[in-house]
Amino acid sequence: MIDKTEEEIMKSWGNQFDKPLVTICSITFNHENYIEQALDSFLIQETSFPFEIIVHDDLSTDNTSAIIQQYEEKYPKIIKPIYQKENQYSKGIRAISPIFVFPKAKGKYLTLCEGDDYWTGISKLEQQVEFLENNNNYSLCYHNSTVVDENSHLLEKMKHASPKDYTVEEMLLGETFILTNTIMFRNFTPEILKGYQVKYKEVFNGDMALMHQLGFMGKCKYLEEVDFAAYRVHSGGVWSSINEVKKIENIYKSKRVLEKNLLDYPELEAKMDSVISHHFSISLSRILLLRDLKSYSKVIQLIKSDNRLSLFDIVVKHIRYIFSRIIARVPLVGGK
Repeated sequence: MIDKTEEEIMKSWGNQFDKPLVTICSITFNHENYIEQALDSFLIQETSFPFEIIVHDDLSTDNTSAIIQQYEEKYPKIIKPIYQKENQYSKGIRAISPIFVFPKAKGKYLTLCEGDDYWTGISKLEQQVEFLENNNNYSLCYHNSTVVDENSHLLEKMKHASPKDYTVEEMLLGETFILTNTIMFRNFTPEILKGYQVKYKEVFNGDMALMHQLGFMGKCKYLEEVDFAAYRVHSGGVWSSINEVKKIENIYKSKRVLEKNLLDYPELEAKMDSVISHHFSISLSRILLLRDLKSYSKVIQLIKSDNRLSLFDIVVKHIRYIFSRIIARVPLVGGK
């Protein structure tokens, strides 16, 4: 735990400490080895405006909640925890933040960081707020992140190898690669949050649903100069723990859910089949390189079950993809 007192953190906020401009949203479960580093990285942020920290603990079975309570006692005006009495994830609720955290957020802007990740600089909030305050046509902005292991040892200097700005079209199609611990976005209206769970219930990847919804509100900007975050790779990661077949099934089903929200965007509806086909071609390539013929067959059957997709075109694309990567000597398998 950092040495700063609550008064020292709030000294540059003026008398508006009860009206936070930014809400830091953190969801956590069994992160006792990481949660202190995350909370400390929030509290060291130097800002000219007030911020609050909402920490949602999903009934951890380790000491995570006890650690959060210690921080709550030391920083009662800043840290506002939510302690679940039942584990919501096990009940099938995936949209934890939109259902439990976002509705309680007072900030004009929201930023995310799960309990096993953390931020590595002290001016992230100040820099991102400055951009959004001066660019109303953007719904969010993000920056890069390092990748660390369970012991915070550096694995990669930059998670986003080719960072870019994203258009509204790319966001609505769910074609963004943005780590949530790097983003800041405009808060949602109560009307949007009210139907969020129903709207995105079948979307496995909550990041995809979030970016899609933000696409209705504006574009996305990459900020190169903002302080980095740290994205932690460990055995408890949900996405990294599932196999390639399940991953492509989840992507496919999620894309079809997003498509239902695009009735007012017929040109994007038409593009969704091409987007889905691209993901299938990549998945088949990865599975083939693993020599997993059983999984390969399962994915082929999934493609054939959708008469809107062309199996021939997808296989041709996937073969071309393999050869292009072999020539470029780029690995097809690995990463998270």
